[in-house]
Amino acid sequence: MSNTPPVLSVRDIAARWKCSRQSVLDRIHSGEIKAFKIGRRHLVPIQELERFERCEPR
Repeated sequence: MSNTPPVLSVRDIAARWKCSRQSVLDRIHSGEIKAFKIGRRHLVPIQELERFERCEPR
């Protein structure tokens, strides 16, 4: 079993990509990355992030 969480926060993704949180939010708001919100937090399923990183279309 992996220690990787099933979802990542915007902050986690920004750290992984070495970019700003706003850059990640821009991709979420444009629809490039599918995310869901809990309260004010955007969360991205790890499978969705991996799909995006492989540059696969939805």
